[in-house]
Formats: sequence, C-alpha cells, structure tokens
Amino acid sequence: MRKAVPFLACLMLAACGGPPPYRAAYYPPPPPPPRVNLHPYRPPPESRHAETREQPQEPASIHAPADVPSAGPLQTAMVGGYMDNQERDLRQHLRGLAAVGRPGDDIVLNLRDDQLFAGDSLHLSSSGANALTRIAVILRHYDHTQIEVGGYTDTAGTPEQNKKTSEARARAVCAALEDAGVARGRLTCEGFGETRPRIATGDHKREPRNRRIEIMILPRASG
Repeated sequence: MRKAVPFLACLMLAACGGPPPYRAAYYPPPPPPPRVNLHPYRPPPESRHAETREQPQEPASIHAPADVPSAGPLQTAMVGGYMDNQERDLRQHLRGLAAVGRPGDDIVLNLRDDQLFAGDSLHLSSSGANALTRIAVILRHYDHTQIEVGGYTDTAGTPEQNKKTSEARARAVCAALEDAGVARGRLTCEGFGETRPRIATGDHKREPRNRRIEIMILPRASG
C-alpha cells in the first residue's frame, strides 16, 4: 500500500502541472472578397449646396467584340423568323437611340442627325459612334443581310449643299459600321439631300426630322 501512495501522487502532479490537452488552433474564416461592380461608374448625386456644376461628359466609347457568332444560314423559308429575331434584338438594344420599322421582310432604322453627329458637323459624336457600334454587333450576328445607308437633309441649305452633306454623312456611317466589323461588301451608302423629306416644308426650312440617316436591312437568302 505504501508503494502505491507515491505512484498516485505522481499521477496527480502530472494531471495538475502537465501541458493542457491538445486542441486544434482556431482560425477565423477569411473575409469575403470585395464585390466587383460590373456596371459603369456613376458619380454620386450633386450636393444641393454645390456652387458649380460640371458639364455633362460624353459617354465612354463602346468597343465591338472581335468575334460575334453567326445566326446561321438563311433559307428562303426561314426569312420571316430570321428578320423577326433581328427586329426584336434591334428594338431591345436600340431603345431610345433609333426608330425601328418593319416594311415587309425588310427592316429600316431611322436615326436623326442630332443623335449621330456633333452639331452641324460631318463627324460622329461619341454617343452616335456608340449607337452605330451596337447596330454593327447585331448586323454581324445576322450576317445574311445587305445594308443600305441613306443620308437625308432638310431644306435649310441649297440643294447642292444638302446633297453633298447627306452623302458625306452616309459615308461616315458606313465607315463606322465597317470599323465595327461589318463586312464592306454588305454595305452601300448614298446621299439623297432634301429630295425625300419625312415632313413637307417650304424652302430654307430647318426640320430636325428630315435631317436623318436611314439604314435599310435586307435579307439575302441562300436558297
């Protein structure tokens, strides 16, 4: 019995003074990754007490993707559905940018000059170039079509000046579509000056609805 006492005492001392039982260390979970804003940056609203206001900025340029998948071959029996789908996509992506018409199996886009060009110049504005890039991507997807670009003016200038202006603007639109990836062989452009007004006016009258670009999209079935 005396021999057992020292042995029990050693066990008690080991229990009291020994190292604590092993426990796995606790590491808190890592913080979640920051959220990525996929939408264009929009500045916060202005303070009501701001003394000055910044001038509105032109929208950032939109770049056409390098590869756009084709909608596939177009047979004569498929023309109606093919153009229906294209019309739907144009209406969806050009809301507020262009009027979309559908005469028969053709599609016509009507864009006013003040939506495309910077003032009275022959140069596209940033918003106009962006609108044409959106159009070009859809035209590249529905690639079994021919595109006819027509330029039109009002009667504010002379007939000769108006003809020249309408031709230059039609060429500018064709060049922008080609730069965005539309094949040159699908594009034709022509200026009609003041000869085809949407709104009848007298001579030397400014009418924004007559100063426009019309883009005709015509199906080209392969069989």
